[in-house]
Amino acid sequence: QSVQAASYKLILDRYVGMHKLHKKCAVMTAGNLMTDKAIVNKLSTAMQSRIISFVIRVCKFAWRKWADGANVDHRVKSFIEYRPELLHKFDPNHTDLTFPCPRTWEFTSKLIKPMPRIAIEKLPLLAGTVGEGAAQEFYSYVQIFPDLLKIEEIVKDPMGCKLNLEKSVHYALSGIIAEEMKPENATELTQFLTRLDIDFQVVTLKSAITRNRDLRRNKEIQKWIAINAEELLD
Repeated sequence: QSVQAASYKLILDRYVGMHKLHKKCAVMTAGNLMTDKAIVNKLSTAMQSRIISFVIRVCKFAWRKWADGANVDHRVKSFIEYRPELLHKFDPNHTDLTFPCPRTWEFTSKLIKPMPRIAIEKLPLLAGTVGEGAAQEFYSYVQIFPDLLKIEEIVKDPMGCKLNLEKSVHYALSGIIAEEMKPENATELTQFLTRLDIDFQVVTLKSAITRNRDLRRNKEIQKWIAINAEELLD
């Protein structure tokens, strides 16, 4: 409460001591709800009348846009596309040591980046990061990666290479293609993507173009954008 009181002048009058904030300086605060059980103090009525309050929620699309720019591991990104409800699964009364949320998935990404394959011995590490249930699901999901089509196989025969019909495989392939697409293989990979549902095409190309803006110059991608501009910009 004393910290809140000390910030009244900063938030309302925009002064730090005798120094006024620059006109382009924005003052924002962030906190948890009382119901989150996150060791918070209730906002005083004096503070309530000095701010504009919003309650925000986790958005998969906003998170994916951030994740593409933050170099989050493609296995984490494609898993969240596959199981979006696990991006943020929070119960303030849970009894696990932790839970899946954007922060803990970022931790997971950093942990697995150096691991081409995730061994069963790493399952306790994952469980300690995102919780046991989410860790088990994520571990089972990443086990399909070694058997996926290789980028070289796709580039060699984009329309003829054998494609598994399992949706989990399509999510995983989308993540790898978004990660590995470059100007030199973009034509073939884009052709291959047309064999997947439009949702996979959109997510994959959005992610790939975010990572490498030069891909917009590729004629096959330009052709795809001309046909599917409405879905891409949605």
